[in-house]
Amino acid sequence: MSADAIDIIDIELLLYEDLMDELINEARNHDVEVLISHHEFEHTPDIKELKANYARMQKLGADYSKLAVMPEDGRDVLKLLLAVYETKQDCDNHIVGIAMGEQGKLSRLAGGVFGSSLTYGHIGKEAAPGQLHVKQLKSLMEIYQ
Repeated sequence: MSADAIDIIDIELLLYEDLMDELINEARNHDVEVLISHHEFEHTPDIKELKANYARMQKLGADYSKLAVMPEDGRDVLKLLLAVYETKQDCDNHIVGIAMGEQGKLSRLAGGVFGSSLTYGHIGKEAAPGQLHVKQLKSLMEIYQ
């Protein structure tokens, strides 16, 4: 950050709890935006917990609040997208919701319809389950614009 070489920092919510304030202050001192993320690789929490995680990230000072979950079925994808939608109605921050795996591909493509501010694609090898190549992602996202 001190080299003014980045625009945004991604801080994992539970991994860097003890450094959170220090990292956020450093980012603010260098005009770097803050994305706070939380990943659930095993399941999708209930909607109350999803919204509580978004609220916690916002309270910490995130410009972007990102949740990535592993759905068991389409209902879990809808649960995440509903949490994104409802959270976005109550705040001006950037909200990001991604459901991983095959079941979650819809959230990567249509998340913006529900208020998600960004999505992730890969150039080489996928970095997360269900991630699409950027060329395919761009092509398919045109449907939702």
